[in-house]
Amino acid sequence: MKMKNSLLRNLLVLMVPLMLVLFLINFANAADNLEPQQSIQQKADAEKNLGGRFSIYADLGGKINPRGLAFLSGIKYRNSYNYDAKYDAVSSYWETGIDIGITPAFMQAGVHVEWMPWLFLQLRAQYDYIEYSGINDGLLSFPSANSPYGDDVRKDRHDEEKTHGSRIMLQPTLQGKVGNFIIRNQTDLAYYTFAGKGPYFLELWYNTLMKDGDYLVANRTQFLYSFFSDSKGKKLFAGPYYEVTRAVDAQITQQKLGVALLWEPAPSVWKISRPHLGVMGGYHLQDPNRQGQLYLVMGAGFEFNLN
Repeated sequence: MKMKNSLLRNLLVLMVPLMLVLFLINFANAADNLEPQQSIQQKADAEKNLGGRFSIYADLGGKINPRGLAFLSGIKYRNSYNYDAKYDAVSSYWETGIDIGITPAFMQAGVHVEWMPWLFLQLRAQYDYIEYSGINDGLLSFPSANSPYGDDVRKDRHDEEKTHGSRIMLQPTLQGKVGNFIIRNQTDLAYYTFAGKGPYFLELWYNTLMKDGDYLVANRTQFLYSFFSDSKGKKLFAGPYYEVTRAVDAQITQQKLGVALLWEPAPSVWKISRPHLGVMGGYHLQDPNRQGQLYLVMGAGFEFNLN
C-alpha cells in the first residue's frame, strides 16, 4: 500500500506540467482567429504524406557523465490518416514497430505501438526484453538504495551478472506551438524486472538504482525555438529543458536542467529521410552521485522509407 501511495503521489506531481502544456495549447488555439487555408500545394503535400509507409530507422548516441554508447535501430509501419493544413503537418497517425538496441553492456529487443489522435497528443506503449552481457557495468547489484554507484565505484567492480530483465513503458506526450515556440512535455511510466542477486540493480538508461519489480517515473519539459522550419528544407530547434526522474522503491530522485538542439539539414538526402543531429547538455541539479556536475549527450540518425 505504501508503494502504491508513493507511486500515485509522484504521478500526480508530474502531471502538473502536462496540464500546463494542455492549457497553453488551448489558449493558443483560442487566440488564433485565422481559418485554415489549404492551398493547392498543401493539398498535394497532404496526399503525399497520408497513407501507410514502412521505414527503417537508426540512431547512434553517446553520453558523458555518466558515460554511455548505444545504437538503436528498427523497422516500423506508420499509417497517417489526417493532415492539418493550418500547421502543414500530419495530425493523426498510428504506428507499430520492432526495435533493437545494442550497447557495450547489454542488448535490447522490443515492440511498440504509437498513436497520435490529435496533433497535440502522442501516446506510446512499449515492451523491451533486455539481455545483459556480463561486462562493461552490464548488471551490477547493490545492497541498498543508499549505496554509491558513481564512476569511482563502478570502475572497481568486475562482478557484472550475465542475465536478463524487462521493461514495460507507457509514454504520453503533449506538445503545442505558439508562434515559433514549441512546448513539449513527455512522461515515461515504466515497470522493470531484473533476474539477478539484487536487491538493488543499476539501470543504465536512467542511471539509477531500482529493485526487481520497481516502478520508474520520468518527466521532460522542453521549450524550443524554431529558428527556421520549412517542410521543403532544413530545420533547427533549440532551447532549454528540465527533467526529473523518480525510482519509486529506491526513492531516488534526479533532476537535470539543460539546453537541447535538434538539426535536420534536409528532409531527405538521396533516399534517406530525416537525417538529424541532436545535442543535449546541462547540469545535474539533484543526483546521489553527480549533483553539481555537467553532462553531455549527442546523437545522430536517419530513416529510410521502404515504399
